[in-house]
Amino acid sequence: MDKNKFLKAFKSAYTQMSKDMPTEVQPFIKQALYRFTIIHLIEKQGWIGKQRQSFIEGWLSQFDNNVPFDVLIDMFTSFSDEGGCVINGYTIPFLNINIFRRNEFDDAAYWPDLSISKIDLISFLDMLDVADIKFTDNVSDEDAITLEVLGFVFENMLVDRKEKGAFYTPVQIVNYMCRESLIQSIKANADKVYKVYSVKDGVITLEDGTVSNEIGDDWINAELIQNLIHKFDVGTLTEMQLKLIFTIITNININDPAVGSGAFPIGMLYNMTEVQAAILDKLGYTYNRHDLKISNIEKCLTGVDIDAGAIEVCKLRMGLSILSECKEPIILPNMDFRFLVGNSLIPVHNGKIIDIEWPVNDGNSFFQFDKKDVKEDVEKLIEMKRLFFHLKNGIFAAKVEILKYREWLLDTIGYKVNGDINGNISFDWKLDFPDVFNPHK
Repeated sequence: MDKNKFLKAFKSAYTQMSKDMPTEVQPFIKQALYRFTIIHLIEKQGWIGKQRQSFIEGWLSQFDNNVPFDVLIDMFTSFSDEGGCVINGYTIPFLNINIFRRNEFDDAAYWPDLSISKIDLISFLDMLDVADIKFTDNVSDEDAITLEVLGFVFENMLVDRKEKGAFYTPVQIVNYMCRESLIQSIKANADKVYKVYSVKDGVITLEDGTVSNEIGDDWINAELIQNLIHKFDVGTLTEMQLKLIFTIITNININDPAVGSGAFPIGMLYNMTEVQAAILDKLGYTYNRHDLKISNIEKCLTGVDIDAGAIEVCKLRMGLSILSECKEPIILPNMDFRFLVGNSLIPVHNGKIIDIEWPVNDGNSFFQFDKKDVKEDVEKLIEMKRLFFHLKNGIFAAKVEILKYREWLLDTIGYKVNGDINGNISFDWKLDFPDVFNPHK
């Protein structure tokens, strides 16, 4: 089965299950198919406590004909129980996959008198077996169905694709864009990194205290860099050159202002990690690939989209990309403040177009914190988000605390209302990505 056949089968299953359903619960059905797909992948990894039959088959066996929506929702959201849970004798690990958290789609569909056909669900699960999705984001085999198919399905199932500007970008094009972006970043930052490490007379001091005079102003060889980024081949690049390239890649900031389901950041995550791994292998360092990916997401990757569903799929794909590198289940980081729902063109807050009154000095276009307490408050927000990223329990309460603090900070700084706008989104680049766009963090 190729991607197009998979998409056709996915759409067919959705059409069959949503037939004659109220409009407000149809998004839940689409989400349910995603959730079943993820459970299928987790079970293929061997991460659900084994019984004589698969978890989903065993769970469905308690129903004669139809599966009530409320029971289905309770099962799905059990996967978000911190510490894990046991369902019908099956041990479910807590992986912190965002799509299993209860959300507005669940609330809209929590009707005991609505149900999904058991036969339709079994047919969908049989299709997943035939599709044989590979738990990897390595797309070197163009015919294989990999995790990339989730974005492909999402962007092709949007009803208002043209209005939202949501179109699928082939992975080959995404990879080319990502690799060329990395090459340009290396070229643009090479001089800066060189100056950071230089001592005098061309001698370079590295983080581990070693020095080298191997690097001059013309140290970037275009062909060698091309081979490293496009083919992950370190070639004849020296140890010092590789360390400097690693430093540049590990410290770049990448933001996609119309991230959609995450094609570009997923592509960057894959290519950054491959290059870093090639360098570390050459230098003889020990590392875990999933740790590289977690670090890259925390330090380098952010995104915004006005579609909340797209952001959830983006975070889902990021999390699965991390899990694809794991032999054992881990608790994923919290990416809620790395990929945000927002209007990337104008600052908005709860139906209003706003202009945050950041402290400025003499009309300078770049805001300056001449009030120490505001600067410290922004730094506290950055630290709260940093700690939240790695939090493994008390996640919901911590997120609420951050959102309340953000609201307090916005009110403290103050803002002007410049007009009305549909929706209740609240987003501002400097407030919501202060570690990236705030020059006075």
